[in-house]
Amino acid sequence: MFLIVLTLLNVIVFISSKGSGDNLIHFGSLMLLLCAPIIFFITLAIIGFQTGDGIAGVAAGLTFGVITFINGIAILVIGFMKKRK
Repeated sequence: MFLIVLTLLNVIVFISSKGSGDNLIHFGSLMLLLCAPIIFFITLAIIGFQTGDGIAGVAAGLTFGVITFINGIAILVIGFMKKRK
């Protein structure tokens, strides 16, 4: 389920940026600073409340948050590479 959300997020970012390096930089920084913590806390709350195990919620939230953070870094790097050209 998370991979579907991450794929949709990437598709939305690349379609709405229209190949502009500046827009990719903005979207990448938004994903780094805004989406990663939101995904962490949402996953933490959902897994924690469903299973009743806070450690499992933290582990899942941290995993998905870090994956989203790395994805944001990748989009940011792509934006800087396109801006240099």
